[in-house]
Amino acid sequence: MTPMKSAARDQITTGFGTVTFDPETGNVDVAGLGRLDIAVWLGAARLDFERAEVTIDSNVLRRIVQHLNGGGASARLTWDLFTTGNAHVYVRLEAAESQTLDSIELPRVTLSGAGSISASIQTENAVRWGVLEHEAEAVAVVVKKYPWLASWNDVGAYAHRTLADSELIDTSDGALRVATSSPITLEAGQTVESAILLRKAGGDTDFAAAVREEAVYSHPDETRYVPEGEFRHQRVWENEDVWLGPPITEGAMQRPYDQLIPRPLGLNVLARKRFTWSNEDFSLWRLTGKDHYWESGVKKAVALMATQNEHGGWYEGVEFYNLPPSHHEMYDTYISGIFLLDAYDATGHQEFLEAAGRAVQFWLNPPPANGHVEVADGAWWYRWGGYINEFGYTDERCVLNTHSGATAFLAMYAERTGDKDAKEAAEAGIAAMRWGLERGIQRGNGQFLYCLSQVDPTLERPGDPPYIKLDLVPQIEDVYTVASSYRLLMALRTIPDPEVIAAIRRALDYWWTGHRAGTVTTYRAYATIVFGVAAGEIDLRYALALPEILRDPQQFTSMQRGLSAFIAPHGLSWLHARVEGAPAHFVEPVFVRRRRGEFLFALVNVEQPVAHVPVHISLPEGVSISRASVIDPASASLEAVPTGWREISGGVALEVDELQEFAVRVVHLDLEGPDA
Repeated sequence: MTPMKSAARDQITTGFGTVTFDPETGNVDVAGLGRLDIAVWLGAARLDFERAEVTIDSNVLRRIVQHLNGGGASARLTWDLFTTGNAHVYVRLEAAESQTLDSIELPRVTLSGAGSISASIQTENAVRWGVLEHEAEAVAVVVKKYPWLASWNDVGAYAHRTLADSELIDTSDGALRVATSSPITLEAGQTVESAILLRKAGGDTDFAAAVREEAVYSHPDETRYVPEGEFRHQRVWENEDVWLGPPITEGAMQRPYDQLIPRPLGLNVLARKRFTWSNEDFSLWRLTGKDHYWESGVKKAVALMATQNEHGGWYEGVEFYNLPPSHHEMYDTYISGIFLLDAYDATGHQEFLEAAGRAVQFWLNPPPANGHVEVADGAWWYRWGGYINEFGYTDERCVLNTHSGATAFLAMYAERTGDKDAKEAAEAGIAAMRWGLERGIQRGNGQFLYCLSQVDPTLERPGDPPYIKLDLVPQIEDVYTVASSYRLLMALRTIPDPEVIAAIRRALDYWWTGHRAGTVTTYRAYATIVFGVAAGEIDLRYALALPEILRDPQQFTSMQRGLSAFIAPHGLSWLHARVEGAPAHFVEPVFVRRRRGEFLFALVNVEQPVAHVPVHISLPEGVSISRASVIDPASASLEAVPTGWREISGGVALEVDELQEFAVRVVHLDLEGPDA
């Protein structure tokens, strides 16, 4: 942490404006607003400013932490300033002694500009926001996280609850307060946290509409892809630089039932046993235009860099029964690497790519990095875990899903950088997959096994944690039959291999037959993504699975729109198809393929028969369409039927004549231009 000392450091230019922090007094001045005073009050006592430091200073995020003290408590205000028009302020109060207070203000926000100050409050969908105004200037205050109380032990938070009677209140003295409305008792060591989002007027054509967009869960693509419960859940359990969540086992026997464990932001996937929207920040930003998704993605990527270990990987972010504290978690490591690539694609921030490069070395280096085992000449299997346990050896469990994810990450990194070592390592991963197929990693019916120890008992480790030996995830082989296929397809784009493609075909045929019979399962969204991409990379008829898969709204994910590094190939312009008007309620676009000079997407009818389906395709400058056609994947010939289109602002529009209930059509666009 860097103390704030120099005047140059005190003044920060961001999308929120030019912000000046006084390191001596704690005063914060915003150009055009005047003094923006954010304070913590316990009853009638205001906590005093103590010191401040810069903890993050990059071209995508500046973080200033102000420390406060007084009234038997301490607090910190964490200011996150972005290139967008928003600023986030997290407030964390910790009681030094037990006390009962009539109220807590976390925080009180006032302006000290020239002229009178007015404050007003709006509420929609249980979200409250207010606006402070003086003369022609204004700043909006949106409640991101209502005050949340928790006790703590050496693992994390427990006995936590949201203070549901808290409200954002406007008062006659021109202040906005996030305040509790009834007395609260705090025990020594307990904390109360809250968070607000600030947006300054001036950069938006319609300030009120821009504030509402950032405040309310309302955008059609947001409500389509983000379950409302998860939207609110995420905001409650997120704090300045970590996310709090339960162990994967939904509570550990030796811990309180409601134990929450800190994880790096973005690594909360396992806690809910699904491919959550926590990895979808940048695709949601591209779809909705909401800045807070971009900001969330940036904070997650920065948090990943801060928690990356000395070997380039990440340690476990969840508590298992007997894992040591420095256990490498390979799921975290390849998901983190891909997320950093997604953040790099969205921001161009070089440090994200450099951090992904360190993750590459984790997979390549020998123990204690412990990324791979050489199963044959030129064939590397990327391992699930890594630590020296009480038996004295390194865990070498060879899990297919981890291996597939690492291989995909290495190929994706090489795709962006041309890195020779990463490319060879990805090729070694594909070679190891062929080696595994020869030894039975895929059953005769097409199902992939979970790990090589099911084939080769010498790869079983008697010191493995007990949760590995138990059936932690029901039907885990079926879950990862789909997930591994998806990740291998990402690698096969740049490292084609007929044997592995044939294995994926068998795997998807097996899973689809089981899905129709109701005997298999997978995590959220994997099925949609893999069958969409398989339609583009293997056989267009895999798109026929999409209508039935998407009958389940849990399978919806913004990633299926192809606006994320998790699914879209690198180096080509982003193309986006959307359905307009009433048919948008029933017809879902799904990414199928993007290659040089072409773009394919499926239109999937998940509800009512519709006719004259209007589709808009956003095109970047310099890209145009030379031919458009529609393909029925159920037809024997897969004939592409030409269709017309017209130019519109920012792209082109076309119309699909009709889509029967649970039908699917694939739109094929031929593209022209230097960026096509």
